Amino acid sequence: MSGPGRYPSPPVPEPRLDVAAPPWAGRAPDPDASETFRPAGFWRRAFALLIDVGLVWVLFRVDDLATGPLARWDLVARAFDHTFALVVPAAYFVVLHGTWGRTAGKALAGVRVLVVSGERLARHFAWVLSALPLLVGFLMVAARADKRALHDLVAGTRVVRVR
Repeated sequence: MSGPGRYPSPPVPEPRLDVAAPPWAGRAPDPDASETFRPAGFWRRAFALLIDVGLVWVLFRVDDLATGPLARWDLVARAFDHTFALVVPAAYFVVLHGTWGRTAGKALAGVRVLVVSGERLARHFAWVLSALPLLVGFLMVAARADKRALHDLVAGTRVVRVR
C-alpha cells in the first residue's frame, strides 16, 4: 500500500510523445525524410507571402469598417486599431504555422514548413533577423542550394514543396 489511505494510488501513465495530428491538419511530411522533398524556392515562397500579405490587408480593411463608427471616440478607435495591427498579423502567422505548418498562402503555393532541429514558432522571432539587414536574410533563399532563409537556419526549419 502507498499513501496515507488503505488503497494503492493509481499508476501514473507515461507521457506520450507520439500524439497524432488532428485529422483536419492533414498528413505532415516526415522531417527525417527531408531529402525526399524538394525545397521551396524563392519565387514560390514570395508568392505565398504575397497571398498572406493580401489576406492580412483584407483583415485590416475589415478593421477599418469596424472602427469607422467609432470615429467620434477617437482614442478608443485608435487603441483598437493599434491593438488590431499588432495582434492580428502575428496571430495569423503564428497560429497557422503552429497548427498546420503552413499559412493559407503557403497552402496555395504548395509548400509547408518542416521542423528539422528546432521549433516552427521560433521562425517568427527569427523572421526579424531576416528582415533587418536590408532583407538579406530572405534573399539567402535564392543564393543557397538548400533554399533556406536566415530565419529557417536560426529556427531549425525547412520550407519544402508538397506538390
